[in-house]
Amino acid sequence: MTSPTGPLLFALLALAASLSGALLVAALVGGRQRAGARGRRAMPTVAAIRLGTWWLVAGIAASAAWLSDFAVTAVFAVVSALALSAFFARLPRRAGDRALRAACYACVPVQYAFVASGSVGPFALCLPLVVALALPLLAIAARDTRDLADRIAEAGWGVLLCVYCVSHVPAVLMLDVPGFAGRAGLPAAFVVIVASVGELPRSARAAVRGPAAAACAALAAAIGAALYWLTPFPPLAAGALALLLALLALLGSRVMAVIAPERGGGDAAFDGRAILGRPAGIAFAAPVWFHLLYALYGP
Repeated sequence: MTSPTGPLLFALLALAASLSGALLVAALVGGRQRAGARGRRAMPTVAAIRLGTWWLVAGIAASAAWLSDFAVTAVFAVVSALALSAFFARLPRRAGDRALRAACYACVPVQYAFVASGSVGPFALCLPLVVALALPLLAIAARDTRDLADRIAEAGWGVLLCVYCVSHVPAVLMLDVPGFAGRAGLPAAFVVIVASVGELPRSARAAVRGPAAAACAALAAAIGAALYWLTPFPPLAAGALALLLALLALLGSRVMAVIAPERGGGDAAFDGRAILGRPAGIAFAAPVWFHLLYALYGP
């Protein structure tokens, strides 16, 4: 993959700086709301954590834009492994789950090896089959059948969300998108950026429904139209797709926000790990983006 030209790199850096400023404003507002209940020292901590989270997102998007295909795949493999670890950290642990979780972690290098090799068929089919067939057998082999269905469902959903769905971002590199020869990382950066914008209401502790969500959806559509050059689509279509991806990311973020308190993690567990501990935004948006491009430009 070739490196982007000077103007392209400048545009990416300017975008990262602009959105970082937007997140800082949102974080300050959310932190000020919490400060009244938890003391004035809460606001700078929340702002700093969430601003750092956005820089992580911006760094991942930039890596997809100018690193080599293998390096981008390796970055997202690490993201998946850390996300899976954070996911399991919020689940009850049993002695019989050791082999089950080891198998889940083994799915990370296997899945990303398929991505790196460009094998679309195994990439698309392997993990769903493992979750449906192999995980129940491993759980039974451990001879701990208490709450077996729940434990398999939790482990399988974690693998599908944190590994399978997130791997669809670097999977875009496997596609031969017209006009993006050697630059397939740009469409991958597009989905990371707009999905992250869609998650801003949750990052700022704003209501998922209401003006904050509508404003972020409009912002995502505007950014998508402005960044149409990261996609094979014209500005209007890119903006509409960015709106769809942002809404999917927001819904995915909401799913994890509901699940976390049920598992005792609380919403605070997500503050500094929006990508690592809560990848649902990108995980919900990336498969739709990949399969749309695959339907249009796949073999």
